[in-house]
Amino acid sequence: MKWLRTLRKQSGNIHQIRNMGVVLPNGIIPAEVRMVVVLKPELRKLVDEKVKAGLFPSAEALVNSAVEQIVADDDLQPGEMEKLLAIGEEQTKQGRLVDGDAPFPKLKAN
Repeated sequence: MKWLRTLRKQSGNIHQIRNMGVVLPNGIIPAEVRMVVVLKPELRKLVDEKVKAGLFPSAEALVNSAVEQIVADDDLQPGEMEKLLAIGEEQTKQGRLVDGDAPFPKLKAN
């Protein structure tokens, strides 16, 4: 597992590296592909705190949950957010603004 030791040395602050989806020196390609994600120290600390508090069984579970949530909430087509922001900016320039609380009673009524 020399490749694993080398990878650990090169990648710095990575706690665990397994089955990187590479061809191993013996020619075996691991069946399960894993991704190495290097977090900023402050994010790593937050992840460790959530796991330690028992909110997630592992750092991997937290990251999987976060990515799944982002993907599930991503119902816009590519470029759609930019178009919506441009419309909002244009409406702001025209003075077409709505007080932040004004639309909620209408939404609740529906």
